[in-house]
Amino acid sequence: IRQKEAFGGMSLVLMTHIEQEEMIMSHRALSVEQYLSKPVKKSELINLIKRVFLGVETSHVDFADAERREQEIINQIGGAKVLVAEDDISSKMMLSAMLNKCGYDVVEADSGRQAIEEMSKPDAPLLLILDWNMPEMDGIEVLRHVRAMSTTVPPYIVMLTVRGDKASVVHALENHANDYISKPYDPEELRARIGVGQRMIELQLALA
Repeated sequence: IRQKEAFGGMSLVLMTHIEQEEMIMSHRALSVEQYLSKPVKKSELINLIKRVFLGVETSHVDFADAERREQEIINQIGGAKVLVAEDDISSKMMLSAMLNKCGYDVVEADSGRQAIEEMSKPDAPLLLILDWNMPEMDGIEVLRHVRAMSTTVPPYIVMLTVRGDKASVVHALENHANDYISKPYDPEELRARIGVGQRMIELQLALA
């Protein structure tokens, strides 16, 4: 990696079971920023990411507090809550059943206005699957309202709609949708994309 110009400025962290001083020094000579011995605690890894990759000083970290925060993250993500905003009953039932089978805690909304009400609650989901065409308030309006809300961690929003033209995709992304999937969708692809959203939320909660 160090020999390739494109990766010259990349930060490197080495994780290993080996703790020999000679080995550590040889790695430092190769400009390895940090050396972590396995097993690595999540709190140690999070603080290292903040320090090395984000430039955040963590020399006075309370690791007990970090562990407590980790548990809070697990509680928030464990059985991650997903809001499914879809006015078509059959589509909503199929989608909810698929998500429940994957271990998600599904909250349903039949209209854009109901979706806003759910997202305004203190325990609002951090994952949102949003249909475009809904009564009272369409998906784009919901997007704008949700993005205008003051939140510690912004929700990850996937637009799921029959609109597959490029202009609609661009319009949704310009209004800050995180992802866009056209109907009919492939269940495996949808599960994978929601998994990406969950990992993004976990990282944001960890760094919040």
